[in-house]
Amino acid sequence: MAEQVAATAKRHYPAEGTLVLMAILAAPLRESLRWEESRNGALFPHLYGRLPLSAVVAWRNVPDRTFVFLTGGMQLTEAEGWTCIP
Repeated sequence: MAEQVAATAKRHYPAEGTLVLMAILAAPLRESLRWEESRNGALFPHLYGRLPLSAVVAWRNVPDRTFVFLTGGMQLTEAEGWTCIP
C-alpha cells in the first residue's frame, strides 16, 4: 500500500505543498470504507462518507513526499514526526 499512496499523491496532488498522512482506525468507518481495485489489481481503501475524528489516531506532515509506513507492533512516535491523538 505504501507505493499506492506515494503514487496517488504524485498523480492527484502534484502541486500541493505539504501533505498530511494520517493513521486511521478502520473499524469505526464501518460500511463507509470500501477496498476497491486500483492500479495493477491491488486493493486500495476508499472512504465514502465523513471521516470521524475519533478514527484518527495520529498524523504527520509530509512536506517532501517522504511517506513513512509502519506495520505490526511498531509505534507512532513524535521522534518520527507523528502527532498522536489520545
